[in-house]
Amino acid sequence: MLLNLDILEDQAGTLSFATHRRTADVLEIALFDNVTLVFRNFPEEDDNAFGFEATPWHTHDDLYWASSSGENFQFSPHEVLSGLRSGELVVASRHLGGELKDMWIEHVRGLGQFEFYETGEEFRARQLGQSN
Repeated sequence: MLLNLDILEDQAGTLSFATHRRTADVLEIALFDNVTLVFRNFPEEDDNAFGFEATPWHTHDDLYWASSSGENFQFSPHEVLSGLRSGELVVASRHLGGELKDMWIEHVRGLGQFEFYETGEEFRARQLGQSN
């Protein structure tokens, strides 16, 4: 399914995020400090993906989380920006030896599940909120 990047771009502007349309099928949204969330359409495959520039994590369509208490959360791509701005979603990152290894979007009630991390890894979460 293709995303309506025009609607996402308008929504980002309404939420005070800076945007850049790299191509008709690629929308970049600046979140903070050189961190860019990129939405891409792949028309030939009727598919989409979004993730952070220069990191491996990405997703297609909706985001899903389950908390340790058994709560389940689902956000469409169009709800992600509102969730980031409201603080319900955060930008999480994994660092090893001071180097960024990955970055993804996490639900605040899904944070703290560290059983899959390696010794020496550092986990960071940044909440954007209203003022960023």
